[in-house]
Amino acid sequence: MNVVHFGAGNIGRGLIGYILSLNNCNICFFDVNNSAVDQLNNDKSYSIEILNDPTNIVTIKNISALACGNISDELINKFLDADLVTTSVGINNLSKIAPVLLQLINERVKARKSIDIIANENAINASSLLADEIKKLTAESEFTQLNKYCSFVNSAIDRQSLTAQHNGKPITAVEPFFEWVINNSELLNKDLLNLQSVKFVPELKPYIEKKLYIVNLGHCAAAYLGQFVGKSTILDTLMIPSFKAFIRETMKQSATYLTKQYSFSNDELLDYIDNTLARFSNPHLVDAVTRVGGSPIRKLGNNERIIGPLQQLYRHNLPYQHLVVIAALALCFDVKEDEQSQKIQSMIRENKIEDIIRQLTGLTEDTLVNDIAQKYLDLKNLVASNQQLNGNLTDAITSFLNIEG
Repeated sequence: MNVVHFGAGNIGRGLIGYILSLNNCNICFFDVNNSAVDQLNNDKSYSIEILNDPTNIVTIKNISALACGNISDELINKFLDADLVTTSVGINNLSKIAPVLLQLINERVKARKSIDIIANENAINASSLLADEIKKLTAESEFTQLNKYCSFVNSAIDRQSLTAQHNGKPITAVEPFFEWVINNSELLNKDLLNLQSVKFVPELKPYIEKKLYIVNLGHCAAAYLGQFVGKSTILDTLMIPSFKAFIRETMKQSATYLTKQYSFSNDELLDYIDNTLARFSNPHLVDAVTRVGGSPIRKLGNNERIIGPLQQLYRHNLPYQHLVVIAALALCFDVKEDEQSQKIQSMIRENKIEDIIRQLTGLTEDTLVNDIAQKYLDLKNLVASNQQLNGNLTDAITSFLNIEG
């Protein structure tokens, strides 16, 4: 099977490319980075490091790459020969690939060749978002015609993938765990159901929310809590027993909504939480809190990993206060290199904290807005009083959170 994949980054290589290689697919990476394209073509393969005990190197073959900054005949022909198109370019870059993708899709429409496109991004219904970007560039009649030959198939992905060094060269390093869940009801090509190491489901929302509201929530909770007390990595944060306990309880609070809304059992989600924390605690996975907590404006979005479950817990009259703390910690996230964190700090200096919370989160429930605002002020006061006393901030926030380590 021939696959075109937009994005030769860590998720593209370490998850999508890896799974496709298990299925003996021929993969052509489309990327705007010419040096990455040249390197892939020169090597005719790439390697990933699986961070297990012991770690091992896996080589992915049957690959090629093309620069996709401009449309070329070679690009068109490769796209026309594809049996599947996938992406992992980052949710904010879908609008950037949309113009190129639209031109390529139109070539398939002319040839009357249907195609499934799966956007594998860290967001809910990323393929639908990609379809929206395409729709913005077309007339309604053109998009209707396009939809006869093209299906934007939603998926959920999960694998921690980082850049590491091996023999003096950059390499994608991945945890052993991986998951790729695809909505089979949206597929045009039912032959894709034969893909191994892929989970096909008729409804994706439960799986997307399980991953977003537990894994992504727990990950950013560790990042924001760790950065607040000056820890460098997720692993450093989880080495503090009281912090790990609080993060686990945060994930458990979120899980109570999932058990109420979907068919997940409580025991199933508790196992999922413990397995997730074990993944985060992988000693080979050195992940900076600044990376995991980066782009806090997006992570504080209305349907995102913190505010999404927070609203659902509130509406179902379920405990939610741990998520309020994480939202407040996200507002405290202050990293000079992170543009969004600096924008939040600038907003805080010039506006009422309640107004900022409403603007960032889209929350309309005054109770939740006021809860987050109060917790934010409590955290800032905690830092100020701790500095006056020359105290240990880790001990102070442990006491503040009222957790036993």
